[in-house]
Amino acid sequence: ARGEERGRRALESLALLGLTMDPMSAVFAGAPAPKSMKSDSTVSCGDFRAYVIGANGPIIMALPGGPGMDSLWARPWMDALSRKAVVVYVEPTRTTGEESVVMTPQDFECLKASLPDRKTVLVSDGLGGTAAQWLAFQIPNRIDGLITISAPMPGDLDRMASPLAAALPAPFSDMAADLFANAGFFRPGAFDYYVLKAIAPGLAGGVKNARAVMRLEYASRRLASARAELSRGEVRFVPMEVNKPVMWILPLELMSAEDVAAYQAVVNERPDMFGIVGTDAECGTMPQISCEKQVIKFIRAFLKDI
Repeated sequence: ARGEERGRRALESLALLGLTMDPMSAVFAGAPAPKSMKSDSTVSCGDFRAYVIGANGPIIMALPGGPGMDSLWARPWMDALSRKAVVVYVEPTRTTGEESVVMTPQDFECLKASLPDRKTVLVSDGLGGTAAQWLAFQIPNRIDGLITISAPMPGDLDRMASPLAAALPAPFSDMAADLFANAGFFRPGAFDYYVLKAIAPGLAGGVKNARAVMRLEYASRRLASARAELSRGEVRFVPMEVNKPVMWILPLELMSAEDVAAYQAVVNERPDMFGIVGTDAECGTMPQISCEKQVIKFIRAFLKDI
């Protein structure tokens, strides 16, 4: 029995190292070579730096989000929007794990002062989308729209945990649960690396595109900081007070009826302003990885409407 257990663990490890469903033919899959990220200018304010691309059209401000609470979730696929928009990628500047990753109205105003006076749309992924909703609630008259991708609403931060679990095939689902349950046994850097590998198939909608996720980062300390900040009682999102267009891009096929109903109830309050667009199960919970063209199409349609 002991040998069988060891054999099973060895095969699971090979699946993780190879990002494959067939561990018997697994080959080590590391992070792809990073792509060079262009920018036309940079703006710094406090704990944040913004990389600006494009000169015409509205401003699309990509707030820190994704598994690293940085701008990698949005790059480089959002560069395609820079032909008809000013794309602004916002990054936390400190690397201690103690930095703020949730922008305040003051941070926004500081960055905005150095940008063109244009219509501005906030966009982010995951907990970054939650932070964007909180920011939009605080400054409804300073923005012109809000787009979030697979983002929980304030006060309901665990809403996207089930869709990610639903998207994870075996044995990755078991390995991810094991890693989170035993996080204390790992150095933070090692934990972040292996968690990203374990959840990559769920983020990308399967093992086929999972390696592309490895260009991202998983930053457990930043995520914990964002969760703590967004768990405060005053963090909220009241639809009637956000009098601007809002689009939620959601993995509807991976969500339960209860999950979908929570968002639909808000849309029903403001059908003139709020909308939901769904992505397919094979797009995963980060559809910009596997279904980039579809997400770009959603965003372009939203920008056209405003």
